Amino acid sequence: MYRILKKVITFCVRLAYRIIYHLIPTQKHTVLFIAFHGRGCLDNPLALYEYMDSQERFADYRFVWALKEPRTFDSPRTRSVKYLSLSYFFWLARSKYWISNCKLPSYILKKKDQVYLQTWHGTPLKTLGFDFMEDAYVAANQKRGFLLSDVLVMPNAYTWEKIRAAYQLDQLFQGQVLFGGYPRNAVFFQAERREEMRRQLDDRGRRIIAYMPTWRGKVIDVRAEEQTRQLQEMLREIDEGLDEDTLFLCKLHRLNSKDIDFSAFRHVRPFPDEWETYDVLCAADVLVSDYSSVIIDFLCTGRRIVLFCYDHDEYVGKRGCYIDPAQLQLPMAQTVSALNALLQRDLPCPDLQLRERFVHEDGADACEAICHALFLGEERCVRADHTLPPRRRALLFCGELSKGKMSDSLFFYLDTLEEEVHITFMNHLFKEKWERLQQFPGLDLMPMYMYQKRYAHVSKAEEGLLARIRETLRRKEKVSKADLRLLERQGEREYSRYLYQGEFALFVRYGGLDIESLKWLTVFPGERRLVLHDVMVQKAKNNAEFAFYLKRAAEAADLLIYADHSVLAMAEGAYEKLPCRQLVMDLYAGL
Repeated sequence: MYRILKKVITFCVRLAYRIIYHLIPTQKHTVLFIAFHGRGCLDNPLALYEYMDSQERFADYRFVWALKEPRTFDSPRTRSVKYLSLSYFFWLARSKYWISNCKLPSYILKKKDQVYLQTWHGTPLKTLGFDFMEDAYVAANQKRGFLLSDVLVMPNAYTWEKIRAAYQLDQLFQGQVLFGGYPRNAVFFQAERREEMRRQLDDRGRRIIAYMPTWRGKVIDVRAEEQTRQLQEMLREIDEGLDEDTLFLCKLHRLNSKDIDFSAFRHVRPFPDEWETYDVLCAADVLVSDYSSVIIDFLCTGRRIVLFCYDHDEYVGKRGCYIDPAQLQLPMAQTVSALNALLQRDLPCPDLQLRERFVHEDGADACEAICHALFLGEERCVRADHTLPPRRRALLFCGELSKGKMSDSLFFYLDTLEEEVHITFMNHLFKEKWERLQQFPGLDLMPMYMYQKRYAHVSKAEEGLLARIRETLRRKEKVSKADLRLLERQGEREYSRYLYQGEFALFVRYGGLDIESLKWLTVFPGERRLVLHDVMVQKAKNNAEFAFYLKRAAEAADLLIYADHSVLAMAEGAYEKLPCRQLVMDLYAGL
C-alpha cells in the first residue's frame, strides 16, 4: 500500500511541476532560499536573507525558504515550504531568484528569466571534484550546478582558482564571479552581536572553545559508529583536561552527534540546536578544527585557532589536500594530551599574512555589497576576470571505457580532432571504475548525472515511452509518429538538463552500447558525428531496440564514421543510403 501511495504522490508532483514550470510565470520580486538541501535556515543564504529582510529598499520583495522541517517566521513577507514538496516545486518555478549554497537536484531546470546565485560553502583545504578522482563520478551534478549558476559568490580568489580547476569550468562557465566578502562571515564584525551571543551561551563569562571537526566518512573508510566511539573517548579525555573557567562547545556531524552522550561531560556541550553555527563561532574565543574551511572563516576574528589533526598522515595521504593544515603555521596537536596542553597555554593569534591571503575582502558590509550587485545592479563587488575564449568545442561521448578495441582506439581518434575536446560519460558507470577516468589527463570531463526516474518533467504521455517502443519493436511493428515526436521532445529536454549552458559546436558519439547517448546525438543543435564500431554493429544485429536507436542516430548524423573496413563490411550496406557523409578510418591499426 505504501509503495502504491508513494507512486501516486510522485506522479502528482511531477504533473504539477510540469504544469507550473510551463504555465506559471516567474514573480519578479520573489527569492527562494535553499541551504544544504533544506537542512535549515543556515550559512550564506541565511546571512543574505537577514540583510534583505531588514532593509526598507527590499520591502517589496517576498522570501521563501525550502526546508525539510518548515517553520514560521516573524517577518510577514517570509514563508517556508517543505523541501521536495508540491509547494517547493511551485516556488521553484515561481521565484525570480534562487539563492543556494550547494548544488541543486539533478532534475531541476531553470527558466531563461530566472537568476541563480550560488554562494558555495567555504574555502577548500581538501581536494574537490576531479582533483579527487575516487569521487569523480559524483562531481557530475556539482559541475552542472556551477554551469547552471548566473552568479557565483566566492570567499576569495584562491577558492575560485581551486573550484574552476577542480570542476573544469574555465572553458564553459558563462556567469559572473563576485568577491565581496563572504556573507556568513559578516557576523564576525558585529561586536554587539558577539557580546549578546556570549551572554546567551554562558552568563558566567567563561572562555568559550568551539570544536568543529571534519566528517571523515568514506574518505578514510571509518564507519559512523566507529567514529562516534572514537569521538566519545577523545571528548572524555578533553573534558578531564579542562578547568572550571572553560566551556567546550562541539559541532559534530549529525551521524556522530546523535549518539554522543554529552551528559557524561562537565565542560563539553553540543552547539545549541536552535542557533546558527556562525552565531556560536562569533561568541567563541578559540576555534579547534582540522581540515575544515571554518579555519579560514575564523581568521576574520583574529582570535586563536588550534588544529587537532589526530589522523593527519592518514587523512592527508588518502583524501589529499590543496593546503596541508600543518602548513598554515597554526598551533597543531595530534594527540588529546597535546591538545589539552595547547589549550592551557597563552596561544598566539594567526599570522596577518594568512588573513590577507584569505579574508581581506570580508567585512560587516559583505551582504550589502552582494545584494546590491545582484538585485540593484550596483558595482559594489570585485568581479573576477572571467571570459570564455573563442574556441570551437567538441563534446565526445566515450562509453564506459571497458577494455576492448572500442575504448583502446579512442586515443587514436582524439588525435584527429582539432577542437577543444570535452569528454562526457554516464557518471554511474564509473562509481566503481573511477580509475578509468585517469586516462584523460589534460582533457575536460563533462559527466552526465543520470537519475531520469526522479526527473520531474516527464509528462503523462512520456510515462512508459521507452517500454512502449521496446514492445512495438518486439512485435516487429513500426513506431508511431506520435511516439517519435515524444522521443525527440524528451531527448531535447534531457540533453538541455544534463549540459545546461555548455556550448559545443560538435558532438561525437564515439563509444558505448547505451541508448541514451544515441538519443542525445539526434537532438544535438550543432554538428553530429557517429562512430560505428564492430561491437555496436553486432549488438544492432541481435537487439532490435538498440538497432532502432542506432539507425535514428545514423540518420541524424552529419558524418558517419566506420572504425575500419571490417566494420563497414559488418554493416552490410545498412547505412549506404544515408544523406550524410560516410568515412572509413583505420582506428584499430596497431592495437
